[in-house]
Amino acid sequence: MEKAGLPFNSENNRITFPRSVVEQSIKSAPETIKLFDRNGGHFSTIGGNQTNFVPASSALNILDWKTGERRRAQTSDFIEYIKVVDQTKHIAYPSTAFSTDDIPQDIADAWRLYMVMAHSDKPIVTGAFTHHGVPRMARMMECFRKNQNEMVEKPMAVFTCCPNSPLRWGIDSSHNLIDCVEKGIIVEIVPVLMIGLAVPVTTVGALVIQTAEVLSGVVFTQLIRSGAPVIFGGAPGAFHMQLMSAPMTGVEALQLYCGYGQIAHHLKIPSQAYMGLG
Repeated sequence: MEKAGLPFNSENNRITFPRSVVEQSIKSAPETIKLFDRNGGHFSTIGGNQTNFVPASSALNILDWKTGERRRAQTSDFIEYIKVVDQTKHIAYPSTAFSTDDIPQDIADAWRLYMVMAHSDKPIVTGAFTHHGVPRMARMMECFRKNQNEMVEKPMAVFTCCPNSPLRWGIDSSHNLIDCVEKGIIVEIVPVLMIGLAVPVTTVGALVIQTAEVLSGVVFTQLIRSGAPVIFGGAPGAFHMQLMSAPMTGVEALQLYCGYGQIAHHLKIPSQAYMGLG
């Protein structure tokens, strides 16, 4: 980013974003994004007035539909899930909604993607768990495109990249963002805000942090490749000091979703939110 012209303070290791750079990045980010299926056909559009419902991501446990037991998921559970989602009319496309407990966790991200592509030709919402995860996952998707140019022209996946709130980018997330943009993968910037813990407890205060973190990701994507598709996302939780939990269904979190959705709409950047959670 320093090479791209952003001011860098070597004393505190901080990069700042001039207003002109941020505004130019917002202008160059596409207002709508076309998403293609495994076979290269246009499948859906993200942004504008188009709404797509997709399963959420990274559940830690599942509820066994046969026994009612709450347990860790296995590969067979994931395959059942994909088969159901692939046939559901009102679910636009699948996500890699949970990880399986029966394979090594250092390849869990790639394994989830492999299972989706093996059982569905729809686009995918997913993400990498480590800083070296995106290249191997991109190689899997390249099997369904003629060359790198077609990967860029016909993206088939949205990858989640999460800043380290507040106002930081870690090694894993920054590597993932760079790799995604270079490989032609759509990026959704998803700050995971703990309202009242790591960010202000007020809706307005949390929105300021949320917007700053997302726009930093927008700037990164556009400096790497102007016009690269990027989504304004978020995953806030309302931190409960007594219970030490941060439910994403808390009223404060839902207010934040609505707030940043309006900001994204004003900036003409496609948006994402974890809404309708149980």
